[in-house]
Amino acid sequence: MPASPKKQKAKKASSQKAEKSRAAYELPQPDTVNEPAVEYTSKIRAIGNSKGVILNRQLLDKAGMKADMDILIQALNGLITIKPAEPPVVVNTDLSTWEKQFEAAIMAGDEPEGDFFEGMETEFDRTEW
Repeated sequence: MPASPKKQKAKKASSQKAEKSRAAYELPQPDTVNEPAVEYTSKIRAIGNSKGVILNRQLLDKAGMKADMDILIQALNGLITIKPAEPPVVVNTDLSTWEKQFEAAIMAGDEPEGDFFEGMETEFDRTEW
């Protein structure tokens, strides 16, 4: 005997909810050109007062990561993402080398964009300068 329309509707809604929940946790599917993604089951372990996960070598190799490299870890909607951290921007604060760097950049074909402060005038510039 077929289920009543009310039970069929409830079953369909439950199925859709489960499917939507599963979709939020599914890994992206690898494309047919690249090798398949590495996937395995592990446990979250206590490490002192923190928690950690052991990442095997095969997984790190597929991700192009190595031991001791800086990583960025993000968590969103029940999914933890690990990716290489952007290298810090190094700023040369040694003013004595700036002129040589500007000259080298110009010789390489880079052109200055102009004076950053051109057209900007303060009260001090008008009265005291």
